[in-house]
Amino acid sequence: MHIGKAIRLERIFNRDTQRTIVVPMDHGVTVGPIDGLVDMREAVGKVVDGGANAVIEHKGLVRCGHRAEGKDIGLIVHLSASTSLSPFPNAKSLVASVEDAIRLGADAISIHCNLGDETESAMLADFGKVASDAATGAFRFSPWCTPAAPRSRTSSTPPSWPTAHASARSLVRTL
Repeated sequence: MHIGKAIRLERIFNRDTQRTIVVPMDHGVTVGPIDGLVDMREAVGKVVDGGANAVIEHKGLVRCGHRAEGKDIGLIVHLSASTSLSPFPNAKSLVASVEDAIRLGADAISIHCNLGDETESAMLADFGKVASDAATGAFRFSPWCTPAAPRSRTSSTPPSWPTAHASARSLVRTL
């Protein structure tokens, strides 16, 4: 394993147990301001105090959540997003790159792909590009592939969770 990747993984996983607790804090893009969440530094501090090993944030929150003191916490930058305001809320688009994540000091990256959505082909193209870029940069890549309910009445049923998981693993393994 590339030494840079090993170092980054050690910031996400507990060295003794090889387990991790990751707290997603990337929902503000999708749903807007979250009630009760006012100060990101304070919120990240509480997550650290609660025992989390890493947080997932969009690139705009990294600066707001960086505490510069106390116990360290891993950073996973989420590269894709959509909003609940869209007529196609399952259509995730890339809003950041692997290079952005590197500049922000990320330990890993993630994207979200909704299998079964009308825009699946575009999301899978983004998935492939990010997976290749992550491999080149020796980054931990955490794809989230979830089944999306089809919007069309003529569409088949959405894929199952095991199908979504298997699809994500097969795409990452080919790199």
